[in-house]
Amino acid sequence: MHPRQPTALVLLLAAALCPAQTDWRQELLLPPVRYPAFTFDPVRGFALAFGGDTDRGLSGETWLWNRVEWQRAVTANRPAARQQSALVFDHARSVSLLFGGTDAAGARLQDTWRFDGVDWTQLQPASAPPARSLHAMVFDAARSTVLLFGGVGAPFGELGDTWEWNGANWVQRTSLHAPPPRSGAAMACDLVRQRVVLFGGSCFQYGPCWRGDTWEWDGVDWIDRTQPWPVPAPPPRWSHGMAYDAATARTLVLGGSDDPGHYHYDLWAWDGTNWSWLQPAQQPPPRLGHGFAFDPGTQRVLAFGGETWFNLLGDLWSFAGGTWQLLDPGMSPPLQILERTEAMASDGDGVLWCGGDVTVYGMQTWRWDGGRWRYLPSAAGPRSPEHHRLQWLPPAGRIVLHQPFRSTLQPEQTLGFDGQTWIPFAPLHQPGVQSGADLALDPRFDRLVLFGGRDASGLRGSTWTFDGADWQLLAVAGPSPREDHAMALDVAGGRVILFGGRNAAGDLGDTHAFDGQQWQLLQPARAPSPRRDHAMAYDLGRQRIVLHGGRVLGGVVDDTWEWTGSDWEQRLTPVQRPGFAHALAYDPRSERLLGIGGFVRGTWSYGAAAPGTIATFGGACGGSLGTPATWTPFGQRPYTGGAFTAGFVNLPGPLALAAVGLSATSWGGTPLPYNLGPFGFPNCDLRVEPTAVSWLAPAGGAAAWTLQVPGAPALVGVQLFVQALALDPNGPAGLAATPGVRLQIGGR
Repeated sequence: MHPRQPTALVLLLAAALCPAQTDWRQELLLPPVRYPAFTFDPVRGFALAFGGDTDRGLSGETWLWNRVEWQRAVTANRPAARQQSALVFDHARSVSLLFGGTDAAGARLQDTWRFDGVDWTQLQPASAPPARSLHAMVFDAARSTVLLFGGVGAPFGELGDTWEWNGANWVQRTSLHAPPPRSGAAMACDLVRQRVVLFGGSCFQYGPCWRGDTWEWDGVDWIDRTQPWPVPAPPPRWSHGMAYDAATARTLVLGGSDDPGHYHYDLWAWDGTNWSWLQPAQQPPPRLGHGFAFDPGTQRVLAFGGETWFNLLGDLWSFAGGTWQLLDPGMSPPLQILERTEAMASDGDGVLWCGGDVTVYGMQTWRWDGGRWRYLPSAAGPRSPEHHRLQWLPPAGRIVLHQPFRSTLQPEQTLGFDGQTWIPFAPLHQPGVQSGADLALDPRFDRLVLFGGRDASGLRGSTWTFDGADWQLLAVAGPSPREDHAMALDVAGGRVILFGGRNAAGDLGDTHAFDGQQWQLLQPARAPSPRRDHAMAYDLGRQRIVLHGGRVLGGVVDDTWEWTGSDWEQRLTPVQRPGFAHALAYDPRSERLLGIGGFVRGTWSYGAAAPGTIATFGGACGGSLGTPATWTPFGQRPYTGGAFTAGFVNLPGPLALAAVGLSATSWGGTPLPYNLGPFGFPNCDLRVEPTAVSWLAPAGGAAAWTLQVPGAPALVGVQLFVQALALDPNGPAGLAATPGVRLQIGGR
């Protein structure tokens, strides 16, 4: 490429552009959530979920389940983020009504909102119940009002008042009898008997206390329907779900809790006289603080989200005909608060996550697809994987999972994922590791490299490889024995880079490289602080290894570093994302790194604020060797301060050229594309302005063109256009030409 004219012109065009940067962003997914406001809108045919306590803190988002999938509703107005509010569908006015809750500051609220299917509107009634959360609310069909009872008041104190919403105002109702004050109770309206049924709740003002009484409201008075033991009834509980099942004319109660850390999964039915314990063959995981509502269109009761032992839930279940069915597992995996229970890897087309929780789900496998996680229910693997690692092995066409030895019931395993399930390999040898090792793709791309970790004898410093058939111990000297380090393949540099970890003396901060034959201790000018449990992955587009987070003596770090090929460079990202023992992998579709877990819930991505891009346009012509085409090695992209290489194939002869310009629409006033037919090359077009020409020497029809992009931030966003052409006497057009290639320079 001509070194002066294009560079000078590019700088002039881009002088006003700002420097680029990399940053973390959290992906907008329906998160696992407890205490969402939840109801079903039968007029519009969707379930509505608002707010709740999520992996991102309190939510102010509105999500709609259209009986097929969740969709995020973008509204002009909305209530403030909150949890522990109440939401019901007001059948008399065909809107959903929300009241109260707790905001991010812990304050209890007393605002009233309605949702009409498009937008939220705050209502201004003349009177309203006092601020509260964890109250019970239901539409009273017999009286065309919304009934509210109890909750926790401000600043604290359980309430026992009854209110009705008539469409214009809240009216307090007094009665001869009333349930004792409580929070976390639930109500449903019995359409046949025309009564509201209330069950359970807490009585925390008396110490740890949960209620198991049953009450009914007939529009005038509350009636105690509690039957003395030993008549069967649900055990006392709070934060359970309750809904009227019109298909069976029974009121259902699901889950809840009667002790911190104790979660119910049981399902009970009230027929107006007696409670009965339903015991379907399949049960949703135990939970509290979930949404529960009836869908009259499908005649199913829906249960959504909640909290269970070690995680929040984002799943959606339906119950009908005595059977539970999982409708949607959620938009993201059920992340754990336990360490080292998840791993992630890219296979060049997408990202696979594998994790486990022995208390709830066992192992699960999810795939990042189209901006959301999708559960793969057919996958099977270790019951509760821990300290496992995932890595793509190209010759095997598999993502490989290495599961260290955990117990005699869960021995060391090596498995491969075929797109649907995990299939065990049968190696003659195993590394014998129990925890703390890491796994990377070898620079030769034909095997995996595992280093370090711990076994029954202590820390290890051995290097093992796996070629898809067997594990082999390499007789090489390596880094000192350690565990909880991180490794990633520097594709451009042709070396596996290892950083940090810990040994008996503490955290380590050394950098090592493995070229496929031997290890080398590197001496970079800069380096991250010593740490363990950090994450590392290679950014194919930007050709850098990204290191993030980790644990140090005294806490967790949230810094982000990049390996440039010769040195470490710290990235001062505007958004900080602390984490350790988390998973990081490159997503080839979005061309960003994907991060998940590490005690910071949610799915995050990391990449350039102004990414480099490449796209082809127009068609090729000629081709005695085949249709000329363009490719980029390892998916790299053009970025400032680095070399970008484009490959061309099916170019005949010993000589070709790459035309490079700043325009694909005109050349000196002549419109592009320019028809080359009059010059003896039928059906061929010049597609780019040939401001500069680089000569190529094809070998076997293949040639490479390299652009060394200066490190000037002013180049970010500038576009270049490239087309390769070669005389082709044996071809139909006499010329072989690739499609045009549009490059947009990104900022590292």
